Amino acid sequence: FCGFGAMTKAFERTGAFKSVLATDVDENMRVHFDYLFQKKPLGDIFNKETMKAIHTTPYDVLCAGINDLNEEAFYKVLEIVEKDIPKAFVLEMDTSIMSKSLCKTLKNFCEKHEYHFVGYNDSIEDITLNLENFGVPEFCERVYCVCLKNEWIRCKDSLSLQLNKEHDYECYKYTKYEPEKKPEQRRGIDWGFEGNFRFLDGTPENHKVAIIDEASPIPMTYNVALSLMEWLI
Repeated sequence: FCGFGAMTKAFERTGAFKSVLATDVDENMRVHFDYLFQKKPLGDIFNKETMKAIHTTPYDVLCAGINDLNEEAFYKVLEIVEKDIPKAFVLEMDTSIMSKSLCKTLKNFCEKHEYHFVGYNDSIEDITLNLENFGVPEFCERVYCVCLKNEWIRCKDSLSLQLNKEHDYECYKYTKYEPEKKPEQRRGIDWGFEGNFRFLDGTPENHKVAIIDEASPIPMTYNVALSLMEWLI
C-alpha cells in the first residue's frame, strides 16, 4: 500500500501526522521507501506476521493506496478497520478500479460501523479529485474514500473533499534537489515541479529504479490530509 511513499510524503508534510507503520507487497517499493523515510515497510498484508504488527501498533488514521484491481486487498483493509477501529481511514484508488459496487459496499460498511463517508452521495464523481485543479497542468484523477469515525468528527457540516483554496499548495510543488550536498545528505528523490517524482543518483544499488512520468497524487492527498486536521478531534 505504501508504494514509494507519496501518501506518506503528503501526510507528513502537514506536520500533524507521522507514519508509524508501512506495508507493501513489492520488495523494490519497500527498499526505496526505506531509503526515503528510514523505515522499512512490512510485507504482504495477507501475511500473518504483518497483520499481527498492524493490529498491535497504535495508530489514528489508516491510509491505503490501491492501484491494482484487487478486491481482496480492498476487503482486507475493511477487515483491518473493523478490528482496529481507527479514527479515520483513507483509500486512494485509480478511477478505473473503484466501482459503484465497491462504493456501495463501503457505504454499508461505514453505516454499520458508524463511520461518515465524506462527500459520497451515490456517485463516484462525488469523491473524485483531479490534479489539474491543484495547480498542476496535468489531467490525473483519483478516487478518495475518506471515512471518519462519527465520535471523532468536529462538525459534519464542514466535511467536503472539494479543493480548499485557503490551503497553500506551493510548498509541495517543487523541492529543490541539491547535488552539491554529500551523498548521505541527499534524499535521492525529486518530487518535481508538477508533482512528478523520479529517483536520482544516490538510490540503493542493485535495485531497478522506476522513472515515474505520470503526475503524482501528492497534491490531492495533501488536501485530504490538511482537511483531516480540521475535521478530527
